[in-house]
Amino acid sequence: MKSRTRVLALIALTLSVVLVGTTPAPASTVRTVELAAPAGSGLPPYVAVIKPVTTKRLASSWREGCPVGPDQLRLVNLNFVGFDGAVHRGELVVNADLATEVARVFADLYFGRFPIQRMETVENYDSDDDASMAANNTSAFNCRPITGGTAWSNHSYGRAIDINPVQNPYISRSGAVYPPNGAPYVDRTQNVPGMIHAGDVTEQAFTTRGWTWGGSGTRRSTTSTSRSPDTSPRAGPGRHDGVQDRLVVPPASLAAGHAVSCSSSIAVTSDVGRTSPNVR
Repeated sequence: MKSRTRVLALIALTLSVVLVGTTPAPASTVRTVELAAPAGSGLPPYVAVIKPVTTKRLASSWREGCPVGPDQLRLVNLNFVGFDGAVHRGELVVNADLATEVARVFADLYFGRFPIQRMETVENYDSDDDASMAANNTSAFNCRPITGGTAWSNHSYGRAIDINPVQNPYISRSGAVYPPNGAPYVDRTQNVPGMIHAGDVTEQAFTTRGWTWGGSGTRRSTTSTSRSPDTSPRAGPGRHDGVQDRLVVPPASLAAGHAVSCSSSIAVTSDVGRTSPNVR
């Protein structure tokens, strides 16, 4: 009898170990922001899917010693309107605290039909910022120092986004233009597809949410936008679907934006209410 009891106990223990080992990941690890297109827009619904990101997925864009770990980042897959006028899907890696906000920002750009040439994560360019910019690639996270310096860039925290860097180039203090093929767009009086201007849908989508645009004021980075972690309202808990935590956001709520720069880079400043020097 005692032998039988020990056998049953062993079976129960084995079964519990198997069950623990196969426990599915929490449904809330995936989040979706879905918005119906305005009537008459001719656009399909806007959908952004937010997922955790792994070291393997980050590849060469992340390494040991970077200021944030993969667990502090999220992969956002979203709709955008291309230079060809068609709807495409793109990917950005951003700070986890900003992932839902970034999804909402790009919904504004999508419904405003602001064109983006391409949106790929930087490991597709061997994490070479120059190569990504020259390809006019819109990107965010890349663990690297600021241009011409040693401090971590806001891109290293997933708190800066470069948008169409050819049409919105970075201009150094010496007058060098990055990428070089962005030189024809240094003249900001031009009105060409993909160029960001003060007060336009892109600048407003970011700045009204607390982001800083490198092209504003005396900043020379028309490419980059950055954002402070504490200056915008956070999304609520959403509605639990059992499969995904789906945030169905009314389009009207996306009208408010966060700050952008004259360069392609839009960043989240690291200190509340203060512009960070480390956008690029």
